[in-house]
Amino acid sequence: TQMQAMYVARHDKAVRSIHKLLQRSAGGAYYTIMDACREADLQTHGADAKRLPDWLLPGLEEEDKKRMRPDILRIVGLPAAPTPEEVQAAVSCKRKHTIQIVEVGFTADTRWQDRLKEKRGQHARLVAALRADGWTVDTRVILVGRTGTVYKFCRSALLELGATTEAASVLLAKLSVHAVIAAHDIGMARRRLERERGRDGVG
Repeated sequence: TQMQAMYVARHDKAVRSIHKLLQRSAGGAYYTIMDACREADLQTHGADAKRLPDWLLPGLEEEDKKRMRPDILRIVGLPAAPTPEEVQAAVSCKRKHTIQIVEVGFTADTRWQDRLKEKRGQHARLVAALRADGWTVDTRVILVGRTGTVYKFCRSALLELGATTEAASVLLAKLSVHAVIAAHDIGMARRRLERERGRDGVG
């Protein structure tokens, strides 16, 4: 349980860093769903919700909606904290708004292709449902090597999402440092738990 909490914390911090960059990009702050913090902390991190709103896919079963939890989902052109009138306008004219879905993951540094394929397919049902409902959907994956490797395709993804070249470079460097620090902390925690298990006679 303790190790899993550390993996989640590593992932969520990376998601929040990417979200922060995107909200400060040239396009400005858009309506955003982000599944990387507590509900009570959404406003602090500049996100609007953790789950899909009822108006986004009104025909979707509630249980299916709960399982569709992208790391970041932005609706380009819809302001953060939109009014009901702005929401209705977006729903009525979906062709003017692109939904960006960003999935974030950590990977064994030299096995990123398999992880990329897995992440690209993670929200296939959500993407299909949105497109069937008339939305334009753009999906991107940002991967970080567990010991700090960053990948060229991630830079391209950030630029296509609206980040500047400088901002993308700064973020990738930040994510690399975050991965290295997290790898150290996770390794130390694992060794501590192993020592404790050994003292307790747990094999």
